[in-house]
Amino acid sequence: MARNIVRSFLMVMSVLFVMPGASVIAAEQAACAEWLTAEDVSKALGLELQTTDPVEYSPGFTLCSWTKDRPEGQIGVNFSFFTMEAIREGMISAESIPEYFDMHVSSHRDTTGGEPQQLEGIGKRAVLFTEDHLWIVMIELETGFGHLSLSPGDITREQVEAVAKQVRRQSAE
Repeated sequence: MARNIVRSFLMVMSVLFVMPGASVIAAEQAACAEWLTAEDVSKALGLELQTTDPVEYSPGFTLCSWTKDRPEGQIGVNFSFFTMEAIREGMISAESIPEYFDMHVSSHRDTTGGEPQQLEGIGKRAVLFTEDHLWIVMIELETGFGHLSLSPGDITREQVEAVAKQVRRQSAE
C-alpha cells in the first residue's frame, strides 16, 4: 500500500509540475542540487537513495528527486527550488521571497486545513506540514524558496528535520 501511495504521489507531482518546455538537466546545472544533494538526503535518512535526473520546468524552477525501494514500501524525496527570477516570472508570482513563502504557506494551510509547524535553524524561515503519508517543508532561503516533500508517512519527524537541515547552498561550504 505504501508503495502505491508513493507512486501516486510522484505521479501527481509530475502531472502538476510538467509544463511545456520542461527539460531534464545535468545535476551541476540544477539550482535545486546546489541546495540539497543525494549525499545529503542519504546521510539524513540513513539510507542510500537513487537519484533521478533533475528537471528544469522554467528558468530558475528546478526539481531534484530521490527514491529508495525497500520491503515496507518506496521512499520518495522531492526538493524544488525557485530562484528570484522564477518567483517574479512564474505562473504564481511575488515581488519578494518572503511574500512568496507566505503565499505558499497560506495557500497550503487554506487548501489542506493543516497548521504549519515552525522549524528552527532551517533557512531564514521554515515550516512543516504533516499529512497522512506525506511530509512537506517550505523554506525561505537567502536567494529563493525551497519546497521539500517526503513520503511515506513512516519516515519520522526527526528524519524529516534532518533532511531539511541539510538544505544549504553547497558552494557556501
